[in-house]
Amino acid sequence: MFAKTHHWIKGTNDRKITIDITSPTSNKANRVIIFTHGFKGFKDWGTFNQMADYFASKDVVCVKFNFSHNGVTPKNLTDFVDLEAFGQNTLSYEVSELNQIIDWVKSKYTSQKLYVVGHSRGGGISILASSQNSKVDSVAVWASVGDFKKWIRLDDTSLTREWKRKGVVYQENKRTNQMMPLYYSFYEDVLQNKDRLDVSKAVMNMHCPLLIIHGDDDQVVDISEARQLHSLCKDSKFIVLKGQNHTFGATHPPKDKLPDGVMNAIAETLTPLHVI
Repeated sequence: MFAKTHHWIKGTNDRKITIDITSPTSNKANRVIIFTHGFKGFKDWGTFNQMADYFASKDVVCVKFNFSHNGVTPKNLTDFVDLEAFGQNTLSYEVSELNQIIDWVKSKYTSQKLYVVGHSRGGGISILASSQNSKVDSVAVWASVGDFKKWIRLDDTSLTREWKRKGVVYQENKRTNQMMPLYYSFYEDVLQNKDRLDVSKAVMNMHCPLLIIHGDDDQVVDISEARQLHSLCKDSKFIVLKGQNHTFGATHPPKDKLPDGVMNAIAETLTPLHVI
């Protein structure tokens, strides 16, 4: 029904970006999806492999990848074994690397339409990169961050002063009980690239349609951020998934089948792809 291949390309600071491609064997695919993971995420998290298989069963090529500084490594794809790299990551690195992936995928699939789908922080990154890249035909964001300045609390001067003094802050990964570092360079990147990393500005300048999907029980990214994105974009569709949380019911490790929330997100994502 589908085939899987594994690749890598050189990313930021010569670190590897690992890539999976799940393709239908029918050779009927005329669309390619690039799926972008979020903060404390990776390409093999939870239901992402099942999701890729489902897309391929619908004659859609699915490309998943790991950002080079997301904390996993090519030899250990499902554990955060490189916290130093995680701490050195920046939003600019991720925007640049997603544009690399877009260009790389389009060079392989020259005649297919190209769609970018992003979850959580990956949604904001998908909007930023796609607004800069004319090769993208459509974007869908799942539970997306809508304002990175708000997300890292730029207005909290006591927090930022402490961050600068110590050089690092830590975010707990409740699943693994790890304290994940974020170096002050992350904050400096957002400060120095306010316009380039402004999701609101990017969404107002989108050259392609945007699909926004958000659960109304999201405790991580409030649904108000999705509403704001929808209000700013001149060509957007907004879908609210009732009773769904930030991951639409997905967990890591995954259950045997895709949760209803994920299935609904996939179905809504596929629908506009057929009509564009």
